[in-house]
Amino acid sequence: MALGLLALGSVSARAYKRATVDGTTDIYLYWSVRRVDYYVNHRGSEDVSLQEALGAIRRSFFTWAAPSCTDVYFNFAGMTTTDRSNLSSPQSDPDKKNVIIWREEAWPPAGATDDGSVTSDMAALTVIVYNADSGEIIDADIDLNGHDFFWTTTDDKTKSATDVQNVVTHEAGHLIGFAHSSVPEATMFGATPQGELDKRVLHQDDLDALCTVYPYDAPTPLGPDQPSPKGEVQGATGCAAAGGATARAGAVTALLFFALAALALAGARALRRRRRRAR
Repeated sequence: MALGLLALGSVSARAYKRATVDGTTDIYLYWSVRRVDYYVNHRGSEDVSLQEALGAIRRSFFTWAAPSCTDVYFNFAGMTTTDRSNLSSPQSDPDKKNVIIWREEAWPPAGATDDGSVTSDMAALTVIVYNADSGEIIDADIDLNGHDFFWTTTDDKTKSATDVQNVVTHEAGHLIGFAHSSVPEATMFGATPQGELDKRVLHQDDLDALCTVYPYDAPTPLGPDQPSPKGEVQGATGCAAAGGATARAGAVTALLFFALAALALAGARALRRRRRRAR
């Protein structure tokens, strides 16, 4: 299911959207556990130091865990040398290791399905593997486009390009099952100007989503006729049945973040070329 940019229009009081199985049903995606572990690829980004990147990523996840209305918790489980993600590897065999990885050599990365859906104007992509009967998320990885975008962590908007914390905060929302909001100011809105820092913090619409879907000491509300949580799915094999109906799985392929204007993208590429020549 690919979620693209949303056109501006009327904004309701409750504009947030939950991602659903196949993008068409009333079975919502969600984590059945409130502690979500994540890993960061050891190479980080070529544009910022590993320490800066890690700090920005950890702040991004903390932004979603900090409100008192929720008990969702994100645990930084450490660095990993794996190059595998749900974008680059078969989604029928998820490693159940939530990984954040920059792709510097190519975008989309080697191994990704080359169907034209992953384009150079995408700064990041969150790909989720889920149980198609219950909506429970099994594995979620975030791929960051280091090939076409220049990344920064500065607090100075005049010097910011593609901000790590701004992007990862948005992608963390996808990772826990939120689709794009129609509120332009929301963290989960699907577009951003170059250099934006505003999505580092949650808007009221994002808080409404978080507090409703992952309420403190209360169960996640399920969709109409949605079965109760059944625990971790074993033997998930893509969209085919495996070991009974409860083991059927699917994948949200391309919960994409930003499509920047061509001028902004050209500027990011120019920054990258200048940096590489300097080396």
